[in-house]
Order: sequence, then structure tokens, then C-alpha cells
Amino acid sequence: MKNIKIISLIIAIIAMILLLHCNISDKESLYTSIGGTFIGFLGAFLIYQVGIMIDEKRKKELEEKNTKYIYQLYKMELEMNISHINGLINKRWTPFYKLKTITRDKLWGELASYSKDLNLMQKLNIIYGEFELINNKFDIMNSVRIHQKNTINQAEQEQLGKELGEQLEGCIGLGKNVIPIIQEGIEILNQQIKR
Repeated sequence: MKNIKIISLIIAIIAMILLLHCNISDKESLYTSIGGTFIGFLGAFLIYQVGIMIDEKRKKELEEKNTKYIYQLYKMELEMNISHINGLINKRWTPFYKLKTITRDKLWGELASYSKDLNLMQKLNIIYGEFELINNKFDIMNSVRIHQKNTINQAEQEQLGKELGEQLEGCIGLGKNVIPIIQEGIEILNQQIKR
């Protein structure tokens, strides 16, 4: 499309020069005017092209800056969640918090736009899928804990206590399995940030 416009413009200029050449008797003035116009047009065209190149360079620099910023946000969130998972494994208690997924929830589309690293995208997809499973177990554990406190029947309390223990073990198992994947993801993010 751009080439068609340029070719059309050149044809129009040639046609105008031929028309002027046939109708104007002072050929020297004509050639001087055409030469000056051509030089002016060429200068404007070059300035326009340089402007486009500078604009593209700025856009690329901004995209790289935004990409690194998004990588850093993911890295911070993953490091915080590793800390929470390690606390869960070590303390073996029912947490009142959830693993954070704010960065993924808000910036997944931007990451997909900026990052072309499919390995990183796959790791993050696995990691955040595991976070969802762990968070679901946290919800179940908190619900069981509330129900257990409101139950007077000893047998039902024991049953709920057993369910609470099973969910906790499930969370710990999921946490132990996802930690190496998180560490791989953080390593990939570190490599991307250094570029």
C-alpha cells in the first residue's frame, strides 16, 4: 500500500513536469523551479523517514523497559509466594492468607504481548495453576476450620480435624512440587531482566 502511494506520487510529479514543460516557454526557470522543488521534496522525505526511525527506536526502548518492569513484578510475586509456601511447609498450619496472583491477574495479557519466551510462559502457566489449587485448598481448610469451631459433636469435630489434616498435607505436597518450578521460573526471569 505504501509503495503504491509512492509510485502514484512519482507518476503525478512526472505528469506535472511534462505538462509544465509543454506549456511554459522559459525552460531555464522551469528547470530551476523543478530542481528546487525536487530538492525540497527529497529533504522533507528524508526528514520524515528519520522521524519514523527515531519514533520506532523510542517505541522499542519503551517496550523493553515495560517488559523488564513486568518481569520484575512477576519475580517479586513468585519470591513472595515461595516464602509463603516454605512457611506453610515448615509451620504446618492453616494460613489465613492466599498465595498472591495479582500480577498474573492484571498483567498476563501484557506479558503475552511483550514476551516471546514460550518456556517462561509455560512455566508461569504451570506455577499459577498450582497456586490456584493451593488457594482452593486454603479456602476448604478455612471453611472446615470455621465449621469445626461451630460444631459441638466430638465425632464430627474429629472428622473435620481429619479433613483439615488431609487438606493441609495436600497443600504441602502441592507446595513441595511447585517450588522447583518456581525457582526455574525465577531463573528465567532473572536471565530476561539482565538482557
